[in-house]
Amino acid sequence: LFSAPGAPPKVILLTSAGASEGKTVTSVNLATSLAEAGSRVILLDVDLRRPNCHRTLGVVNDQYGLSSFLAGQAALESVIRPLAGARLFFVPAGPTPPNPAELVGSARMRDALENLRQAYDFVILDSPPVLPVTDAVVLGREADGAVLVVKGHDTPRELLRRARDQLLQANVHLLGAVVNNVDLRWGDTYFYSRYYGGYYGPGPAAQTEAPA
Repeated sequence: LFSAPGAPPKVILLTSAGASEGKTVTSVNLATSLAEAGSRVILLDVDLRRPNCHRTLGVVNDQYGLSSFLAGQAALESVIRPLAGARLFFVPAGPTPPNPAELVGSARMRDALENLRQAYDFVILDSPPVLPVTDAVVLGREADGAVLVVKGHDTPRELLRRARDQLLQANVHLLGAVVNNVDLRWGDTYFYSRYYGGYYGPGPAAQTEAPA
């Protein structure tokens, strides 16, 4: 990720093809590792539809968060929370808004990322998956690069290719992929509707899936 010539990416978006691929855990682990290595890091939960970062971190996603700032209801500084130590900071998603794609694609979001770019060594964005909604593609254009998180023995190659192609067609700089749950017997058989109906829908699949 950081071995390419020139300056390393500062604003990094993590996403996946569909739900429950492990992108949130990967985002938290990346942010924590960078902070432990001495960098000043801020992690943003930009999945305004189905946030999970706060659960992984063990903090509360209360009435103020990123959505509050984007809606003009709070200052950016007021929704930034320091975590363990002096180098890791977190912005929770906040209340679920009626127009998440519009908010993450707003000028206010772009200005916030530019300000955070100046204040921190790394800005890590935990975004929604690519295929169910457009948010990741919209945010990917503002990031220095995107990382696709893939759940081995689970993610169909066809859907992974589709997610990759959507990012590339939107001129998102794809930095690479992180494969977890690695199994050499990984195949393509999968229940496709999980990627579309299950992630944001009210059905049983959304209630029983593990966090993203």
